[in-house]
Amino acid sequence: MKPTTTLYHNANILTGARSSPRATAMAVTGGRISAIGDLSTVGKTVSPDAQQVDLQGAHVMPGMIDIHNHHEMAGRSILYETLFPPSLDFDGILSLVRKAAETTPAGRWVVGESFGSHHLPRMDSLEALKQLDDAGLGRPVLLRDDSHHNRWVNTAAMRAAGVDEQTPFSGVGGIAKDAATGRLTGVFMEDATQLVDRVMEDTNYADPALHLRAVQEGIAVLNAHGVTAIQDAQTFHDMLVAVSDLDRQGGLNAWVVASLPIKVFMYQPGPIGIELFEMKERFRTRHVRPDFAKFVLDGVPTNRTAALLEPYRPTPATCCYRGGATLTLPQFARLLAECERHGLAAKIHCAGDGAARLALDGIEVVRNFEGRRPSQKRHQIAHATLLGAGDVQRMAALDVVADMSPVLWYPGLLEQALRHTLPDELVDNLSPIRDMVEAGVLVTGGTDWPVCPFPNVWDGFEGMVTRANPEGSADATLGKHQAIDAATALQVYTLNSAEALGLDTETGSLEPGKSADFIIVDQDVLAIEPRKIAKTRVLSTWFEGRKVFEL
Repeated sequence: MKPTTTLYHNANILTGARSSPRATAMAVTGGRISAIGDLSTVGKTVSPDAQQVDLQGAHVMPGMIDIHNHHEMAGRSILYETLFPPSLDFDGILSLVRKAAETTPAGRWVVGESFGSHHLPRMDSLEALKQLDDAGLGRPVLLRDDSHHNRWVNTAAMRAAGVDEQTPFSGVGGIAKDAATGRLTGVFMEDATQLVDRVMEDTNYADPALHLRAVQEGIAVLNAHGVTAIQDAQTFHDMLVAVSDLDRQGGLNAWVVASLPIKVFMYQPGPIGIELFEMKERFRTRHVRPDFAKFVLDGVPTNRTAALLEPYRPTPATCCYRGGATLTLPQFARLLAECERHGLAAKIHCAGDGAARLALDGIEVVRNFEGRRPSQKRHQIAHATLLGAGDVQRMAALDVVADMSPVLWYPGLLEQALRHTLPDELVDNLSPIRDMVEAGVLVTGGTDWPVCPFPNVWDGFEGMVTRANPEGSADATLGKHQAIDAATALQVYTLNSAEALGLDTETGSLEPGKSADFIIVDQDVLAIEPRKIAKTRVLSTWFEGRKVFEL
């Protein structure tokens, strides 16, 4: 059967293409763009029986690309857990836990997110543990913080997980204990979260159908924000099975690039590392690309587990502390070379400038010994919020992608929390986006959803341009000198991210031959005041020429 052609015209189209950035008409045939330009030109390419759609001046642009999120985890949170914002106060968190416990079936855990990291000092006490025990009504309770690197659990959860004061632990992070009594307070940090996550996962998420529904939900929410392609930033085996199965069933409405964990970080069910790499092609489908490995080289600055080049703020118990990396340089270089041998590029979590320096050193070592394979995709430094002197230039020289996520380039709760642990000069220079753009680094945009409560790429878009919080005062900015213009920010969230993922022949701009992945929005994002960008409403989202969301 001959594929159907639809001619969209009378539109204000931002194509995202570098050569011809604007158009007024676009023809779509069989889910791909067959022509784009003005009506007189495009109209000549279609047959008289083509369906014609007058968009009446509507604003059209490429589908947005979120290069860093955890869509399945977010979908699970929406469907099966208790959600609350990091700004919620301590009593409000306990109230929601109690409400959830009243309806949680016996034998299941109460799970919720995301409490603000600023609550951790108060939670690290026996008094707070007693309050959480009371709110849980005898159910095991597990709460994640806004970095997703820490947990607060109650006594029932620790009992179910078999964790007590004698439980051994080694690795990044730790199990918090009351200083006076030595009893556990219920705060678990970084690698220690495995001890409780493992049992919760086995209890609440043993059914594969739950993962498939979570993928559907996560992608639907992303579509509603105008997103048509993503990179899942840490794709466990069960997630990979679910997203691949959904695509084979015809129900996946986005391009999904997977990042396979190289080693255990927190809890990751199923095979990981080389074992997972060797089976990755089983999960490759038209829209699922298992092309990246995921490294976590450090923790987060809010709990002093990120690796820094210069010390954290001193405390009564510590001085000159810089944190530490999860791997040595030889270990990292060896694992990175192994990833490349399996055809995988690396997404490397580096929250601290010390971790970013180690990542660049390791990439340089592998380049010197192994060279670069012609088909090798570019390695990514995820977050890239703190970078040492000269490392922006090294990123450009080594062709390393900056995965700018989460939205740390404007003032907010997370920025305030960082000032409690980091020197002000480090926080004042977070996310040097303009420096990277000018140096020739490929800058891409993500959300780190659900670390950020919503996958709102528009907040990140505006924040890159204004360096001000879209929800706050225009006068309060963070690193104003690192602002970029709106056209560059749009490219960050579209064609740049497509190039980084190896999807630029498929999507990222509206050009002939590419997938018809586009969105209709309520304003021209390049013609409005920058402070209005975050208020952009997505009216409809189209993936391969199919409408997958409508407001």
